[in-house]
Amino acid sequence: MRPRGILEETSRLKPRGSAGKITVTRTHDATLVHELLTHPDIWDASTDDGTPPVDEFEPVMDDALFYLVPHADDLAMGIFLLLPKTSTTFEWHTGILKEYRGKHAIEAVERGVEWMRDNAGALKLITWVETDARNVYIFAKACGFNVEGTSRAAVMKHGQLKDQYLMGRVLCQLQ
Repeated sequence: MRPRGILEETSRLKPRGSAGKITVTRTHDATLVHELLTHPDIWDASTDDGTPPVDEFEPVMDDALFYLVPHADDLAMGIFLLLPKTSTTFEWHTGILKEYRGKHAIEAVERGVEWMRDNAGALKLITWVETDARNVYIFAKACGFNVEGTSRAAVMKHGQLKDQYLMGRVLCQLQ
């Protein structure tokens, strides 16, 4: 069941084959950010055992953070959260609603990458992928991310310590 409110329109999502034009916009709307991050399609994959319960969660709203919302036509497909690590490197987090996973999600990531390069000066993106999350690893590879290392015992999920790959994507030509 979908949450009511801003995402109510997602009950009319188009089938996978007809996502329409994909665009990305930055949002400062805390209600939209909250609804997207706590959506059942996104919440569990995006949290660890240290995250507050969904009914107590409040997103951090700060101008230093980039919340990007990909849209298919006028419907939200999910959310990207980017945290600055340096002036040119950003840590990328992806949450895509199930209806848009697959080739439309890859295109949405590409639009988000372009947005970050053109509007935030991003030259490199990094992301963390649990080593046993094969589908997430394949998705990250399809989006141009490559393994740069492994962090052992990096995250606690459902009472189990898990390793994570550090994956990166360089957005500029190296000299």
